[in-house]
Amino acid sequence: GAKKVIGGDVSEEAINFSKKNFPLTRGFYKIMNIDRIPLKNNSFDVIVSFETIEHVNNQQKIVMEFNRLLKERGILIVSTPNIKSYKKGLLQTKNPFHKNELSLREIINILNPTFKILSIYGQTDKRNIFERIYEKFFGVVDNYQIKGVSFFKSPTYFIVVAKKIKKSVVY
Repeated sequence: GAKKVIGGDVSEEAINFSKKNFPLTRGFYKIMNIDRIPLKNNSFDVIVSFETIEHVNNQQKIVMEFNRLLKERGILIVSTPNIKSYKKGLLQTKNPFHKNELSLREIINILNPTFKILSIYGQTDKRNIFERIYEKFFGVVDNYQIKGVSFFKSPTYFIVVAKKIKKSVVY
């Protein structure tokens, strides 16, 4: 387990829900804006950001904020809806809170060159399971294949695990 956990959200309602339903014994919840998180540089070994990056206008700025907060060789786990399949099936209506939904190529481009992609997973909304898409990123991002083996055609969400490779830029 983690020595300390900090949960953050811009919504007071989300923070109150989390405090009530998921109490932290080794950490705390805090209302925070992801554009500038009020925590020290190089504070974290791991940052998990699920369903966040599509809610902001300047996604590169958020990636730089993650970079600022992570220790050297820190790990980032980020998820985002797959623009190619998110609006299909049960999710046909546009989410009014999403500013910019991404393809796999776009999320990889946003993370590079600040982060090295370690693994990419896909999650389907129907089975709610994760399947590994790549052991490593080799540049083939549109057909979701590794060594000629095709996985599910189009995951609803991508989960990218990446390692910090560039030193933090203080701004």
